[in-house]
Amino acid sequence: MSTETKIIAKPTSSTNTTTPTLSPTITLGFVALQRTFDEHVGETRKQTRHAASLVPLRVRSIAADGAFVPLASSIRLDSSSVVIDSTFRPVAKADIALPGEKNTGQQHQTLEFDFERIPVFGLVKTRDSQLSLVAIDTDDELTLPLGFEMVGLLAAPVGTHRLKVYDTKTDDAYQLGYVFPNTIQPDWVGLAQARREEVLAERAAERREREAERRAELEEDARVKKEKLEWEASLAKPVPTFATSDKEVVYQMQEAYAVKYRRRIAVTRSASDQPYFVEDPENLGPAIAEGVAAKREELGSGADAYFERERDAREYAASLQK
Repeated sequence: MSTETKIIAKPTSSTNTTTPTLSPTITLGFVALQRTFDEHVGETRKQTRHAASLVPLRVRSIAADGAFVPLASSIRLDSSSVVIDSTFRPVAKADIALPGEKNTGQQHQTLEFDFERIPVFGLVKTRDSQLSLVAIDTDDELTLPLGFEMVGLLAAPVGTHRLKVYDTKTDDAYQLGYVFPNTIQPDWVGLAQARREEVLAERAAERREREAERRAELEEDARVKKEKLEWEASLAKPVPTFATSDKEVVYQMQEAYAVKYRRRIAVTRSASDQPYFVEDPENLGPAIAEGVAAKREELGSGADAYFERERDAREYAASLQK
């Protein structure tokens, strides 16, 4: 930046009588285009002809954060047109209006504007055959997008600058746009302030998102700790059991708890002539035992065969659902 022209905004003097005439656009120069076509001579002969035209290259001061500057009046090349040459147009009285900002009551700047002189533009043919300008730093190489082609150079008049901004409130440095002499300027301060608001809003949204994620993590940690404590407390309590000598009652209690708990319940027996003690935390045993006893009374000696058929049917139905 030490080799670039620095421009410092100064208040307009009341004694200044040479007010520049500003317009929306300025003509930087002209581009010579040539179109090739075939012209028929007589009925069978044809000859190649060329048509040429000079087209003005008009631009406006514009907000842009990239290297490309669109023309104010678009120029599109057809399939038979080529750029022969481009030439600049001298600009007299290269006056530019410089942005500035004062905070009411504080009288100090929160937006620091910096102007970087642009001596020359590249003339580029874009992917869709439109002509555009590109600002290339003399010490750098710019890789053009796929389908873009450099077709010429154009000297920039004095007063052509790249406008950069440093926002002290957001600690954000960026390119705001391009300034051309003798042209009506965008509201640079308003554009910079709008970007500031967007940046502050995005950062606030990111903070809210991070805070929501942090709260969700804390809530999940608390839930896991609570479940662990509840599980440890449940292990410390004696597990209720149901005593039965009927193996069918044991089978049906195991099936019922397997559906509810997704696990097998504990079944113990001290000896073959002693009853089974079945884990029964929800006291399902009495109802199941009553139902089995009622079915045995109804079926008599055929009850065991019936229970076995019913278990096989349930196991088969469960296997079809897997």
